[in-house]
Amino acid sequence: MKKIFLNNDIWLLLDERAGNRSQVLGVANALNNRCVEKPFQYNELSRFPNWLLQKTIIHLKTRYRNQFKPPWPKIVIGCGRRSAPVGLWIKKKSNNHSHYIQILWPGWPNKSIDLIATPAHDQINTGKNIINFLTSPHIFSKEQLNQARKKWSATLNKLPFPRIAVLIGGDTRKNKFLPSHSSSMIKLLINFIGSSGSLMITTSRRTSKATQDCIKKEVNILGDRVVFWEKDLNL
Repeated sequence: MKKIFLNNDIWLLLDERAGNRSQVLGVANALNNRCVEKPFQYNELSRFPNWLLQKTIIHLKTRYRNQFKPPWPKIVIGCGRRSAPVGLWIKKKSNNHSHYIQILWPGWPNKSIDLIATPAHDQINTGKNIINFLTSPHIFSKEQLNQARKKWSATLNKLPFPRIAVLIGGDTRKNKFLPSHSSSMIKLLINFIGSSGSLMITTSRRTSKATQDCIKKEVNILGDRVVFWEKDLNL
């Protein structure tokens, strides 16, 4: 019988998507265990559905594959549809001694995954190996949140109620978030808060400069009833 080498580490599958990485790292930060980061990038084969990829790492760029070798970990955590074949491949290589935890719905196949955590808004029914969560795992600790509260309290406490927090995204692979969309949204929010409320607006790394400029133009009417944190697009 082939000998399987194991350790008690937790492997973190970290692909090139910031949203996936932050969720995996958020779960890792909450665990009192030794975690080993396994960063990698996908190749063109990652476009294939998981029912074709199955339990494999052929959809990873070649230079990242050699890091997946014994001793195999006790637990593997991944996020996003494309991470599932990697986690299942590791589980297979370890003769099922490694347990794979998947964040976000991977599609089929999924019965061999030990635990799948999906957001409630995806409306995936819970089951033997499926749980739902309300908000995404994140990397912000209580200390970081307390520091941010101290930093922003003087600015935000000046804003009148009701205060509306607005988090602005951007384009996805299938849809475009145009300046016209943000303009319509901001106008609706301004109408909603009326003459007494305020807005707290944050853009993201996916928000285009044109959209940011459009938002700034629309909120000028609010004067000191708005705080607009603009993401530096050069970062």
